[in-house]
Amino acid sequence: MASKTEAITNLAQAKRIFNQFFRDSNASLDDYGNVYLGGGSAGDGHCLFRITDVHFDIELRPQEPGCADICDERVIFHIQCRRSACIRDPWMESIFYGSVESVDELLKKSTDCQTVMFYGDVKAGKAAFEALKRIKDFFHREACMTQ
Repeated sequence: MASKTEAITNLAQAKRIFNQFFRDSNASLDDYGNVYLGGGSAGDGHCLFRITDVHFDIELRPQEPGCADICDERVIFHIQCRRSACIRDPWMESIFYGSVESVDELLKKSTDCQTVMFYGDVKAGKAAFEALKRIKDFFHREACMTQ
């Protein structure tokens, strides 16, 4: 397996690394860098964005009061648009409007500028965050090479 800091060199590798961290959350990464994170509850994922259009931050939260009883130690990903609105919630749109459009149509009508995603296992969450950054770097390099 590749080292955590080794650059991703091809699409198959990017998808394999993505699936390693996000396969349990109904997530997907397509050939164009469109990411769907389908979290387990409202406000926990359920977002669609092009990976090169966003900036990721990570927040490590200690065990604290606030959930049903005590929130365990966790990682929170803050996903923010780099420029204009670029994040959609196709899950909520399907509830309100009955169907989900194509990825390109959804992204054209993006209204959200940020979202969050929770990752309960801190060690795995940190690794997933680093993986997202590496995948973003891969798609950014690919876009620069095709221009």
